[in-house]
Amino acid sequence: MKAIVLLLTSLFAAQLMAHSNDVSAQLISAFQNGNSSDIANKFASTVYVALPNVTGSKSKEEAKTALEQFFKQNAPSTASLVHQVVGTNKSLYIISLQTKTKTYRVSVSMTTVNSVSSISDLKIE
Repeated sequence: MKAIVLLLTSLFAAQLMAHSNDVSAQLISAFQNGNSSDIANKFASTVYVALPNVTGSKSKEEAKTALEQFFKQNAPSTASLVHQVVGTNKSLYIISLQTKTKTYRVSVSMTTVNSVSSISDLKIE
């Protein structure tokens, strides 16, 4: 019985990590390419954003527009994963985003409801 529980726990953990690696790779690629559409596709219906020129709860479209403006003013050159914490209902990804003029710290908080993960908070500082 213990072996079955251990096996199921291991399979669940492996699946969670595989999903986490996929999500982090997608986020890194989208930030590195300045692809606000790919990022916005993961937004919840309301997103808390904290960008250099915009802060507050925004609709999905308002958040996408704010992110597009950020990328127009700060063309990305590289992005890398600094840290991630993955849970069953909440996940956090910290990304280092290098632009031509500055390095930004990006925090992406995701919430999972009914097996669907979406970005609930996006901070670029």
